[in-house]
This record gives sequence, structure tokens and C-alpha cells, in this order.
Amino acid sequence: MAFAQQDEVPSETSTAIVRNIRIDARDIFDPDERVPLAGLINFIHIRTQKKVIRRELLFQHQNALDLSLIAESERNLRALGIFTDVNIVTRKAASDSLQTRDKWTTKLNTTYRLVGGVHFWGVSLVEDNVFGLGKTIDIGYNHSSDRILRQVLYRDPRLLGSRFGGNVKAQNNSDFDTFEMSLSRPFFAWNTRWGFGLAFENTKGVYRQFRDGELVAAPRLDENALQMIFNLYRGDKLKRHLMFGYNRERSRVGDQRRQLNFFGIGFGVMGRQFQEMHNIDVYERTEDVPSGIVAEIALGANVGSGGRSWKETYLLGRFQYGHADYSSGYSFGTMLQTFYNGQHFRDEFSEGEARAFRKFGRHLLVGRVRFERLAHFSVARQLRLGDENGLRGYPLRARTGSKLLLFNFEDRVATNLKVLIFRLGLTAFADFGQVWETPEPVRLNNLNAAIGLGLRVGNARFTGAINRLDCAYNLSERKWRISVSIGSYFSAYGKLDFLSDFQ
Repeated sequence: MAFAQQDEVPSETSTAIVRNIRIDARDIFDPDERVPLAGLINFIHIRTQKKVIRRELLFQHQNALDLSLIAESERNLRALGIFTDVNIVTRKAASDSLQTRDKWTTKLNTTYRLVGGVHFWGVSLVEDNVFGLGKTIDIGYNHSSDRILRQVLYRDPRLLGSRFGGNVKAQNNSDFDTFEMSLSRPFFAWNTRWGFGLAFENTKGVYRQFRDGELVAAPRLDENALQMIFNLYRGDKLKRHLMFGYNRERSRVGDQRRQLNFFGIGFGVMGRQFQEMHNIDVYERTEDVPSGIVAEIALGANVGSGGRSWKETYLLGRFQYGHADYSSGYSFGTMLQTFYNGQHFRDEFSEGEARAFRKFGRHLLVGRVRFERLAHFSVARQLRLGDENGLRGYPLRARTGSKLLLFNFEDRVATNLKVLIFRLGLTAFADFGQVWETPEPVRLNNLNAAIGLGLRVGNARFTGAINRLDCAYNLSERKWRISVSIGSYFSAYGKLDFLSDFQ
């Protein structure tokens, strides 16, 4: 929604000054929109307070006009997840204008999902914009045929209006209980100079292990972790990142134990820009698709419990690259981390992923390839593959092992069809994947495979996510399976950002 003609926008080299900032915070629906119950929805919903919008702005009254800060402020506001639209328009002869449109953020409902042949149902109260302040409360109960989950979560991305964010989450599950708490100052803008992170987590229960979708073991699980991280950022076009911190972790799975008393330092560089696109992963919302490069390395020392002996060295390397233009994009990345004691490597984890998409009219062709590997872990860990994470038409945790290879392809069609205010879309897909143990080779003709069709329903003024129904044909077992869930099955593009802690 434009406030000015294109020729009214000052050039980037202009000496224009931000004279005044007029914020137009709009309800979910305008009064003249003919939508059933629009007036009642606006009445119930608490509109986002202007101070919440203003604190995300990276420019102030009487600052020199910087179009890069305006664009980044728009992205920050969109990233909050509480707006349908965000538009900042500059004028030569009047106040600069910022317009936002709220989306419905209160969810008091029952939910149902069918994934991998397992029925999930739940009751939850979620508010992502408490009193219009941008804070989140989530109270939920979810039940499936093999587990029960109860959760309470509170998240505040801007504690006391500052750049610090906080998060508290407690889960009481049928197989384990978890408590998490964190305080952080993230890399919220390109001109961020420093960051901080403090996190604590405690988990007790059982670690369920599967083979071919069947539970084979459930050893006792006891984990607790404490991490403190400091981050420094320097540079203009190419941002440099220095990270150092401490990590204490105690893990026990059955008779297996793992202890970390870890000091580490990391260095990275990033160059990044964004392309605004639509109808990629969601409908009717602006998506910020990144282009650029991120490269990072980290070293650390796991010392003894008294901190007097160097037990092993921590190594991490990470690389990401992405490119996007007005109709296509691709990205790829890889990461490797391990510990080395002078003779052997342990707790090795490596991954690589590539994604690509291209628009052809209303069709969006999307592909993803992913590889993961675990090796020499001191406590039990499994990679799992099924309907929940890449292989539609198969049961949950259908395949388990220490290596994973996955291919996903989709033809996404955003139609003009609407039911009330909800846009309809169609998807044709093909999934191929396998998980296997490290000593065993894998051949492409041994991949599990599924093909199918899906229905997509979405509206940015409510959840913002796409609701999906997939009907998949399992080519290995020659069976049909239906999957019902929320959100795109996988994203068409990767994220480009610094690590905020040691993985």
C-alpha cells in the first residue's frame, strides 16, 4: 500500500533528514472490508501498541535518511510474526510514514494432525501478541498414540523494551520432562556491535530408541546444560564475528555418560542482502529471501572437572551460501563439528544441504537435498526419518540409523481460488530418502520413495502459515497415507546468519 509515488523517494545519496515518523497501526481488517465477523474480530483483538513498533526502528527523528536502515526495520517488524503487512514510505515534503497491519494472534482451539499414521490432537491457548506488546504465552496439551506432551512457554523478544530477549519453557511429557530458560541479546541488526547469551536446560526421563519404526529400548535420560556466550561484531559490507564462551554439560543415557567443561572461541564473516518475494513458503505475505555468504570456524578445549587438564579439542567449521533474484533462488551449506583427544575423534556430526526454487507463472518448482552423519557418540543418538521430517507416506521414525540422505521435490501452485478469505493452493511432490548405519553403503535404488498430491490453505491475517493436507503413495510398501499439519513441508530457501552459540 503506497503513500508516495516512486519519484517521491529520496535517493540513497540524498542529504534528507527524517523529520517525523507517523505510525499507522491498523487492525486486522479495515472498516470497509466485507468479511464475515470482521468487526467482531477487530473488537476482540488488541491492536499492537505503537511503542512496540517504534522500538524496532533502526532510525530516529532528525537522523539522516538511510534507505538500508528503513529496509532492515521493515524486516525486523516482519520477523516478529505479528503483522500481515509492513510498509515504510519516505516523502520529500511530509512526514515519513510507517504502516502496519495486525494479524490474528490468539489461538484458543483444538488441533489435529495426522503424520506418519499417528494421530495427534491437542488443546492449546497461544497468544503471540499479549496486550499488543509482542510477547508470547503458550499453554498446551497434546496427545498422540505414543506420547503425551504438556507445555507452558513465555517468550519476550524485547525485555523491558530493551534489545534483550528472554524465554522460559517447561514441558511435562510421558517420556521426559524439560525445563529451559534463556536470556540473550541477539544480532538484531547489521549495525549491532555486541551480543550476549545465557541459557540453562534440564531434562529427565527416558530416551526412546527405534528400529524400523518400532520401540526397541528406552534407557534413562538425565541431561543438564549451562552456556554463556559473548559476541562481538565489526565491519560494514562484510561483517566480522568473534564469539567466545563457556559450556557446561552433563549427559547420561542408560550406562553411557558424557561430560563437558568447555571453553571456546569462534570467528566468522558474513555478507548478506535480501530479496522481497511472495508466495514462496507462505501466501499473501512478504518473505525476505537472503543472498550472500557465511563462513565460520570455532575451536575449544574440554577441560577436566577441576579445570586443570586439557582433555580434548573441539572443532567446528560451517559454510553457507545463498542467491535469490525476482523469480528464483538457490542455497547450500555444510557444517562439521567434533571433539579430538589426540588419538581419536568422538561426537562427530556433519551435515550438508542444498535447496533451489524457480517460478514459472503460478508454478513454483522447489527441490531440496540433505545429508547428515553421526559417528562415535559417547551417549546414544539416532537419526530418524519418516513423515515428520522428510519422507511423506511413511510412519513416524520409519527408518533409524547414523547416516541420512534425503531428496524432496515439489511443484507448488498458488491458485486464484478463495474460500471466504482463505487462498487455496495445490502441490505435487516426490520424496526419496534413507537412513542407515555407518558401515553400510547406500545405493540410490535402495532409497525409500513416495509421490503424491497436496492441498494448501492459507491466509496471512490469521496464522500466517499454510495449512496442508498431503495424500502420499508409499512406493516401497504400496500404501496410501494422509498427512495433515501446519506449515510448508520444507522451506524453499535457507537462512543466512551467524551462529549465536556453540552447537
